[in-house]
Amino acid sequence: MRPLIGVAPDLDHERGATVERPYLDALYEAGGEPKMVPTLADARTCERSALLLCGGPFDIPPERYRQSPRARIDPPRELRTRLEHALLEAADRTRMPVLGICNGAQLMAVFRGGTLVQDLATLWPNALDHERGDARERAVHPVELSPESRLAILLGETSIEVNSTHHQAIDHPGQGVCDVGRAPDGVIEAIEDPSHPFWIGVQWHPECLAVTHSGRIFEVLVEAARRHAPSS
Repeated sequence: MRPLIGVAPDLDHERGATVERPYLDALYEAGGEPKMVPTLADARTCERSALLLCGGPFDIPPERYRQSPRARIDPPRELRTRLEHALLEAADRTRMPVLGICNGAQLMAVFRGGTLVQDLATLWPNALDHERGDARERAVHPVELSPESRLAILLGETSIEVNSTHHQAIDHPGQGVCDVGRAPDGVIEAIEDPSHPFWIGVQWHPECLAVTHSGRIFEVLVEAARRHAPSS
């Protein structure tokens, strides 16, 4: 049977709860059964064997990581952020496998007490152009992974090519979290909790690079979900 993968949706008062199709397709192609978790009540009760936090066109409010706005901040989605925070709390209680993508990875860092670079273009010297929405489906820069990291071992690679659509990035990854992948300009591109069976965040969008090593990320998430007993 396909393991159920809980997916945190985008929440909008006009459009309701939505998830971009590439995330769902990538999970299904990897052998998982995506299951949207749209409410705080569902976060506590919905059965799932792993959790996916997707990216999105918004920023986490700086006050959540103990800072004031000091650069460009895109409009927040506070309801979504509260839901994702609750999902991470529930996942932590059962050591459920978690994969965060782009904004999802940033929230994972903030959840563990980490901080973000509010705007790479203005606050990161000699930053690459990481906000390449025009190239969402092709690689634009490499990421070097720590050879001993769980991510590198699972993918069987220490250097991969990735796409890039973000203007913020993880600065300090948080308590118990290691940065395990960086872009050529030093920007953190991957994090993980080495004490956890599967707790990984990536700054790029592997759902749009399914035929590359990035696509393997969904396969290893599904494999981790199979090993994890469903929560209730």
